[in-house]
Amino acid sequence: MKASANVDIVTDASLNDAIEIIRAQHENAEIVVEDGVIHVYVGEESKNHGVALLAVENRIWAPEGGTWADFVPPWYTFINPSAVIPYSVLYLPHTNADALFVTRATNGLYDLILKLIADNLDWDTIIYKILIKFGVEFTKGQLLFIASSYFYNIYRGIDLAMFGNTLTNAGLDGVRIDFTTVGGWPVNYYYVWDSDYVTDSPWQDFGPNFYKGIYSSSDI
Repeated sequence: MKASANVDIVTDASLNDAIEIIRAQHENAEIVVEDGVIHVYVGEESKNHGVALLAVENRIWAPEGGTWADFVPPWYTFINPSAVIPYSVLYLPHTNADALFVTRATNGLYDLILKLIADNLDWDTIIYKILIKFGVEFTKGQLLFIASSYFYNIYRGIDLAMFGNTLTNAGLDGVRIDFTTVGGWPVNYYYVWDSDYVTDSPWQDFGPNFYKGIYSSSDI
């Protein structure tokens, strides 16, 4: 089931409510609903989620990206039925984001990478075999990322088309994904990350912690 930001085709009232909350906060956003998860492409990093900010934004230099986690909802979210509640914010540098997209988009590639690594082949041989079979050339760093538990958790949680759209618009920049809930519905917000800094905005009131180089809250 899919919905655009301009056309109503969703029949579930509570889902409609969640989508309308998102539209009110991001008027021009692209919205897709897949398997009970709402995916939202916003574009530039946004400070507008209808959050009444009380704390100061934290900015950390982390070109390798990582994950904001340990969110604690402030008091005002409990009296606001429209509150967006974050539970993880992922920053992926371009090389990792590109590896994720290509692997998700190429049937059989993920399984081959895992098999070649399990066979304990040297990295040059693994890179060559992948290039010959799929025409895709990875670096050792990208392969280590693909083989990590971080990758598996992200692999299952993204919408491929939405992620690909974000990556295309990012050019050589990275991708940020905010994993949240809106009215009880899981909502993933996709942004272009065009900086070497990460920020907890607009979620600073939730007091999250940042984990450099860790790409899934499940691994914290």
